[in-house]
Amino acid sequence: MAHLLACIAAVFLIAAPLRAADATDELRLTVIEPFTIAKTEDLRFGLLTVEGAGTVSIDAASGERTITGGVTGLGSGFGPAIFTTRGESNGRVRIRIAERKAVLTHAGGTAQLTVRRLRHSLRGNRRQRLDEAGYLTFGVGGRLNIRANQPLGTYEGTFTVEAQYE
Repeated sequence: MAHLLACIAAVFLIAAPLRAADATDELRLTVIEPFTIAKTEDLRFGLLTVEGAGTVSIDAASGERTITGGVTGLGSGFGPAIFTTRGESNGRVRIRIAERKAVLTHAGGTAQLTVRRLRHSLRGNRRQRLDEAGYLTFGVGGRLNIRANQPLGTYEGTFTVEAQYE
């Protein structure tokens, strides 16, 4: 008997009419300028002669080169790295250098140099505003430490700049 009542109840549930309800919603989408960052200039310390330990610094904002110790700078082939971001007009971006130092390795060898104090030319690590055209350009400089017995040659390395669009 209980089994029969359960079957009858199941039939009534299945046979009950379905009720439908309609609702509408608006769809919205805003398409914005894609956010990009590009390097337009490398960080360059220029040609150097080394008679003893010293440092070479490149100022991120002015591009000025400062040399200390037994290092002498030659020529004018130096300057900060230059980066340009592009996004929505007046958008906001946070720029950060992933690590404050980078290692340069002798081309064709294993000798290394260290660039410390990598810094950008913007005001602190706060959010920066893109200009009316959607651009923000900034420099990155640092201080290269040179040992007295540094092997001669070309040294290369990389560092990472992070740009977070907000």
